[in-house]
Amino acid sequence: MYRILLAIFLASNKNNNNMQKFAQCWARELGCSVKQFLGNGDNGEAFELSDGSVIKITLDAAEYELCKGLVGCENDNVADIYQVIEFDEHTMGIWQEKLTLDPDISHLFEELEVEAMQQGCEIEAIDNDCLFGEISFGARDLLDAIVRAIQEIACYGFDAGDVHFSNMGRKLSGEYALFDQRSRR
Repeated sequence: MYRILLAIFLASNKNNNNMQKFAQCWARELGCSVKQFLGNGDNGEAFELSDGSVIKITLDAAEYELCKGLVGCENDNVADIYQVIEFDEHTMGIWQEKLTLDPDISHLFEELEVEAMQQGCEIEAIDNDCLFGEISFGARDLLDAIVRAIQEIACYGFDAGDVHFSNMGRKLSGEYALFDQRSRR
């Protein structure tokens, strides 16, 4: 019902924020409301809902496909995906767990980037037995979580394609986790 009303509204009002309207209508379908705008990236916008979860409206088909494959799966190091939806041929939605952003992640990730550069590899391929420099215990914990997250995504037949510090947060359990991932397959 809301999708039909939304389509009529969007067709009649060309000067609105379409992603926000999609989020508001879908939130209503879920029995929630949009609490606040969380941010945007190259392909979408994220909104926190009144129940503490997140709706991400995206134009990225690779992100949508990966999330579609994760719906209903509980993961330790990847944000849980509750539902996905296609609004139209270009616009999709992802309803997911909200992770807490941790300001220390950027510094820990930077430690890992330096070590990966020295080893000539991706972060997830860092060899702890052949370190060029000191890596803090926090950075080692983050590295372990990144490796587990990539493995979790691989278990569903996908290859994580957007691993960086701004796509990481913490679950309620305190575990580091990835969000806003797109498949490279």
